[in-house]
Amino acid sequence: MQQIIEKLQNFRNNLYSLFTKRSDALFNLLDALCRDGHQYKSVVELSQSVSFERGYSSITDAIARGLTHADFKKIEALIFSNTKALDNRPHLFFTDCTANPRPYAKVMQQRGIVHSPNPAPGNKPICVGHQYSLLAMSPQGERTKNGRWLIPISMRRVDLNEKGNEAGVQQVVELINELGLDDELCINTGDSLYGSEGCRKKAVTKKNLVQMFRLSNKRKLYQVPEYLKVQGPGRRKLFGDKVILSKPKTHPKPDAVQTITMTTKKGKVCQVELTLFKNLLLRGSKDFASQEHPLNVLKAIVTDSDGTLMFKRPLWVALIGERRNEVSPEMAYNTYLNRYDIEHFFRFGKQKLLLDSYQTPEVSHEEDWWKFVPLAYVQLYLANQLADLLPKPWERYLPAYKDAHKKAELEKTPSQTQRSFANILEVIGSPATPSVPRGNPVGRVVGLKFNKREPQPVHFKGSSKQDDSKRSISSTTEIEQEQPNLNEIALILSRLKLDLRKLGLSQSEFVKLLISSA
Repeated sequence: MQQIIEKLQNFRNNLYSLFTKRSDALFNLLDALCRDGHQYKSVVELSQSVSFERGYSSITDAIARGLTHADFKKIEALIFSNTKALDNRPHLFFTDCTANPRPYAKVMQQRGIVHSPNPAPGNKPICVGHQYSLLAMSPQGERTKNGRWLIPISMRRVDLNEKGNEAGVQQVVELINELGLDDELCINTGDSLYGSEGCRKKAVTKKNLVQMFRLSNKRKLYQVPEYLKVQGPGRRKLFGDKVILSKPKTHPKPDAVQTITMTTKKGKVCQVELTLFKNLLLRGSKDFASQEHPLNVLKAIVTDSDGTLMFKRPLWVALIGERRNEVSPEMAYNTYLNRYDIEHFFRFGKQKLLLDSYQTPEVSHEEDWWKFVPLAYVQLYLANQLADLLPKPWERYLPAYKDAHKKAELEKTPSQTQRSFANILEVIGSPATPSVPRGNPVGRVVGLKFNKREPQPVHFKGSSKQDDSKRSISSTTEIEQEQPNLNEIALILSRLKLDLRKLGLSQSEFVKLLISSA
């Protein structure tokens, strides 16, 4: 226990030293977020926390003037060194995107139409706001048994001219370069979007990176062709026989078959049949020769003790990279299951750490806040074994709180750790110096006026040939009527003349009939 306390204290001291400006206010804000973030609905309410020793105006000042000067690259290295994989295990990374809706921030720049799940039937899953890409890591290179923890390392806003999936793969490549991980096996896992040509093109630039992504059950792949010695000129065949995942007759002979036993969260025992097909190909383009980068494809079928399928369709997962053969079928399957824990972080971050609750018209301040909140989550992870189980009266009979004395040494969930963080702070202390009253502040100079912010347009993604006037609309005015297309008008007139000839009507007679009918 003392070793865990010392590790957490060292992390906090090193993190405090990386806040070069407003370090005391920032650390008070971080502790208030870990301690009382689940009790408040807005960021300014954190000023009421016991851990925040300053006035509410210090929150905005600390974010605007303190986080701007924080070296987040060194902070990422600090997080990695405290949570990295042990015993030469591969580093397991996970990437995904989430939306920050800002529909009413009419003066904020760089707002666009981004993906956001919408529960209303018939509505499109979109919103007006910003999109953020998260790069997370599995702590100690394995899946946690309880709590479903992931370590958020890097958070960045996706620009309007970027794609979220490609931005996520670029984050992994940049992290490998910054941390010097070129000689260590790294596995990055994403959903089906992270198997696009742009993502694969970025992933193969690092020899030690294996990109893992899901495949649709109807996806078409190809075998590596068997080159025959043919006399005479001719182009070499790049793709062999077609492989359709939904049609087993087209599948090649598997390279490995393995069956593992797993137990679900509810205690149900199931069998997982893993089938590995090596060296399959996806179609590419002139920009990316995909035939030079084959895939390993894993098929997973889950059955219960009676042999009944637990899922209608099998799971297909592809791996691309020079070191893909070092990933066993069991490791690939368990790693992909771990990917879903990133959704737990998004939900906990938005509900309990006010991730999307900071309201500001400045894009840079919003970006800094989104980089700051994951630090609170990392701190909760490092402190989870110090937490006490504090169930509410109606929760004490739940399985998570029964026999609490037997579970004292187990990992706690993020919510359980946050409830107990006030007691943890009393043990570990704070590196921040106590605040000193400064007397009556001067405040703004009499007569100081600020320029009114202009409304900013909402940008729509479209064809690169379109100009900006057609790709964005104002957030306060109606959409301007587009100019008529002269080519379409000429085409309509030519068709009308042809129809009038067939009817035996002249153009003057047609105009008279049109006026009389109107």
